[in-house]
Amino acid sequence: AQALSALQMTAELFRLVDQFRDAGLDALLVKGPTLALRAYGDTGARKYGDLDFLVRQKDILRATKLMISAGYRPEIPVEAVSANKIPGQYVFVRIAAPLLVELHTERTMRYFPRGLPIEEFFARREYVSVDGHQIPALAVEDELILICIHGAKHLWERLSLVADVAAFVDRQTSLNWEHSFATARAVGAERMLDTGLLLASNLLGAVLPQKIRERLQADRSASRLAAKIAT
Repeated sequence: AQALSALQMTAELFRLVDQFRDAGLDALLVKGPTLALRAYGDTGARKYGDLDFLVRQKDILRATKLMISAGYRPEIPVEAVSANKIPGQYVFVRIAAPLLVELHTERTMRYFPRGLPIEEFFARREYVSVDGHQIPALAVEDELILICIHGAKHLWERLSLVADVAAFVDRQTSLNWEHSFATARAVGAERMLDTGLLLASNLLGAVLPQKIRERLQADRSASRLAAKIAT
């Protein structure tokens, strides 16, 4: 069932990425298949229930109309989008068969302590090869911050959230740590990043560079928080 779901999601991913590209709309895939591939080496190795894209707020009306033309029903009416009503995320349900797509912008990602530097995220984009298709995605350093913020948003209530961080840092051996920490500071999420890395190391044995371990140990608040979450 997991493999079949991943295949269905991946096929739809290819279709939507092509449509965004043909329309000249920038959209970066976040979490989902990209995270599964980067953390576990296989788009079907991690369960996810929807496809998440990051787009600019100024493009959200065009993106909404594109999703409608692609056979999706928006949960936020076009009139509300036109009136600049900003929900927690823009959710779309495929009409032909059950499948969810969420569009996120710099205005919807309110769980970032400070404003999301979306232009920097787009400028640093990378392309992930999924079955021969080049999928635009966040830089690995930015994705690490996102999954730690996502874990904090959910209070690290599931071990799978910690497993994502542990698997991610184990596989991404060329990760630029200084870049991740600098961006985390810029968006006010340094403690979220520290806590996620401490949980990954303490609970699941994620191997971190010595200088990173020393840095984390120096954050006593994050250490106390990680210990409390672990219990």
